[in-house]
Amino acid sequence: MQQIRNERTKHFHKGESHKISPYAYYFYSIDLGKYLTRIVEKHNDKYEVEMLMGHKNKDCVSFRFDYIKEGMMQMAKYLVDNKEVITTRLKEMKKPTLSKLELEKERLYMSLEGLPLSKRLETYGQISDIRLRVEKLAKLSEMIDGYINIARKLSKKFDIVLAKQLFSSFVVKELEVHLIVSLGGEEIRTVPTKESKIHSFDKDIIQLFRHISLKLSLYIR
Repeated sequence: MQQIRNERTKHFHKGESHKISPYAYYFYSIDLGKYLTRIVEKHNDKYEVEMLMGHKNKDCVSFRFDYIKEGMMQMAKYLVDNKEVITTRLKEMKKPTLSKLELEKERLYMSLEGLPLSKRLETYGQISDIRLRVEKLAKLSEMIDGYINIARKLSKKFDIVLAKQLFSSFVVKELEVHLIVSLGGEEIRTVPTKESKIHSFDKDIIQLFRHISLKLSLYIR
């Protein structure tokens, strides 16, 4: 999955690769069934506002990006302040996650027979990604320290690259943002089960000139 995501961030033209925005293919809207785009709106040539937006038919989803950044930074701080709780949850999930990855690797190997060369190469890339995840899980303590180090940096200053490393998936549905830390590293486009939720909070925002509440939830799975 990481290989697929990396491929999405490149556009090939005449033998050269061109990386697109690191904000692309990350902020997934369930309501629209597509990824949202970060844009910068200019107002009367006096000031700029970062927005996270998406359209499909007559439906529109939009948020001021400052609210999203602040929410993700606040959630990162929660991870730093609650390292013991996070560590316990991750250790509990190590064995089932390893089993899941091994099964997926076996499935991919079995699917190789009869595939055209291009598909075989893609499948081998996915298998390689799984092997790397298994190696990381074997050193879970180092992985957790890495998560906390990233969270500490993100809690002080927003960086989209760090945010994507910490939260493997970002899913929004209506006025609820779901941030997901995934041991397997897989991309998730659905709202996780309540059992995997470890923290949530409400953030007051202004939407269409109204004061409303945006709910942010953190999951480990």
